Amino acid sequence: MNLFSFHSLKLQTFNFFSLALSLRAFINGVFELSVYFENDPLVSNRLDEINKFLKKQLQYQSMLVDQKNRAVSRKLNDSLKREINKVKETKRHFDKISEDYDNLLVRNSTCMKSKSNECEEISNLLKATRSLFQHTALDYVCQISCLQSQKRYEILDSVSMSCTICHQY
Repeated sequence: MNLFSFHSLKLQTFNFFSLALSLRAFINGVFELSVYFENDPLVSNRLDEINKFLKKQLQYQSMLVDQKNRAVSRKLNDSLKREINKVKETKRHFDKISEDYDNLLVRNSTCMKSKSNECEEISNLLKATRSLFQHTALDYVCQISCLQSQKRYEILDSVSMSCTICHQY
């Protein structure tokens, strides 16, 4: 679905550019026609007015597409940056806890059973770190899931905003 939304935005932009090229070709045709009728002021003036109107329409359409693209891309970029930074921070925290957990597992496996005091302390640290690791892993997975689900709504919202901008035009 996400690729489809981006694909439809690209198609809308592509359709605009093909429309703009067609309109420019039509404007050039109207201009050539006005040159042909330059001896007839009534026809020549009307064709010049039509040419000016079409140029303004093309200018407004290009401004619309530019504003629409900037608004959609700005909104998507801002939300993605904000959410991805949260996920990156959680990943860094997860990596740190994971490394601590690995180190404690190694310390626990190399602990001499003759030093029961030290082994008990490492075992208690291991239990606490294991619990922290599990909670951090759940937080990390939850944030990734939230990012994936939020991405759908952000894209739909951006497409909706794009349609609203076109409708207002």
